[in-house]
Amino acid sequence: MSQSANDLELRMTTCPRHSDVETNLHCGQCGDAICPRCMVYAPVGSKCPDCASIGGPVMFKVSQNDLIRVGVLAGLAAFGIGVASAITLAALWSLDILEGVNSSIWLIVVGVAEFLGVMGVTYAMQLVAGRKYSTSLRIMAACLGLLFYLSQIMAIEVMAGIFTEWLIGPGIVVHLPGMIGFGFGVYYAMQRFKP
Repeated sequence: MSQSANDLELRMTTCPRHSDVETNLHCGQCGDAICPRCMVYAPVGSKCPDCASIGGPVMFKVSQNDLIRVGVLAGLAAFGIGVASAITLAALWSLDILEGVNSSIWLIVVGVAEFLGVMGVTYAMQLVAGRKYSTSLRIMAACLGLLFYLSQIMAIEVMAGIFTEWLIGPGIVVHLPGMIGFGFGVYYAMQRFKP
């Protein structure tokens, strides 16, 4: 049985939070009208901001034990990924095929490497945390991304002291494209844990 356009228009209501938007969407919990701008996606459907702030199922909540476990295990992964990235970049640097620290190819390689390194840390966090989302995990994602970056710089410093003939130093990763890649990585990592 089909409905006419007039019947559909009669069901349209104004969103109580955004008076300029008409909608026929409703909260799956309380039934209030919601619009695409204010609805919150939940594991069981869309909710209004009031119902979403009450809290979701326990399986999606992050406990203090979860935070400690994610922090320790993903922190170790961040350190390891940073060291592995430093070794890889130093090996590429030693090949002399990228024409120095200011070559456009090198700048692109480092920007991509920084982004992928932070994404590796984010993937490790998701493996440990499971399907949990919270502001705490978003902050931890940014901090662990920074740990990756700092461990990468420290590993490059150590290699520069050991292999002085390579003439490497933090300058091979600390420049604008590297920071841009790192910034995009951290932004995307934080979005992955948005509640």
